[in-house]
Amino acid sequence: QKLTLGVGQATVGQPVDAARQRKVISATYDPTTKKAINVLCDDGIGGPGVACGAAPPVMVGRYDPPTEGAFSATATIWGRLRAYGLVDFKHGNVHLDNNRRALCQVFLRCDENFNPQNYDPKLIAEIQTAGVATSFAAHNASFVKLREVSLAYTMPRNVARFLRASDGTIALTARNLHTWTDWTGLDPEAFFVLQQFVRQEQDNTPQLASLNVSINLTF
Repeated sequence: QKLTLGVGQATVGQPVDAARQRKVISATYDPTTKKAINVLCDDGIGGPGVACGAAPPVMVGRYDPPTEGAFSATATIWGRLRAYGLVDFKHGNVHLDNNRRALCQVFLRCDENFNPQNYDPKLIAEIQTAGVATSFAAHNASFVKLREVSLAYTMPRNVARFLRASDGTIALTARNLHTWTDWTGLDPEAFFVLQQFVRQEQDNTPQLASLNVSINLTF
């Protein structure tokens, strides 16, 4: 028996963090009206499709990444200079790009609104449903990020003693230097939570790049 509930709620046989949206599976484009016609949405049971207003939300991905990890390396040069780098990644998840949904479905300012003939009729159909079908807003949020690069220099003892310390280091650290991603919004890590598992991004502040200088002294 299959239990299907609303968007963002649990469905038997699917991940608890499944992303669900109504999804257009077939449509044709009418060049006269510049509208998508003969529109059908996924019926959730593998059938030929149903009218989108009657369609259930279907799984279009999962909000939390099934795979994530990090790689780091440290090297010491000339006995005093330590170089460190950290790259981390998340893979296999989607978020909802509500910037794009609002731009296309509410404000009608996407290129798809002006030149629908250049796009897949299924995409045009979703945009023209005015919020009924929104699977087009679910995008791959996988990323690889150069999280940190740092250089730390251990002071000679006489320099540390001049500063009335026994040891000392000075470090230059840069964080959030670059993100490799296909995410369409501002940042794949930026989102707010609508429900327990739902991840949606709309004008959220991305991870900011930073450059820090620090001096550590041991007394």
